Amino acid sequence: MVGGRPYGPITRHYYETKPRLADMDKAGVDVQVLSLNPPMVYWADTELGTRLARLYNDELAAAVAERPDRLAGLATVPLQDIRRPSRSWSALSVSSG
Repeated sequence: MVGGRPYGPITRHYYETKPRLADMDKAGVDVQVLSLNPPMVYWADTELGTRLARLYNDELAAAVAERPDRLAGLATVPLQDIRRPSRSWSALSVSSG
């Protein structure tokens, strides 16, 4: 549930590259920007939210690196403690293809 509404189902194309690319091919989509779905990492406390954001960002970077011609990504920053993200920014890198 997100905002009191059912969310899902979470199918393979949400977290596996091959099914996503196959769906993109079927729909005639050349490039897709990936981002984290609700509820993101904001439900967690600061420590867990930071760990989850780092895990997500690492997996996102790996997926984009696998197919930079087809995928781009939007990293997430945990905002539970607004002083903390500034220390996390250095872990994020930006590249263009």
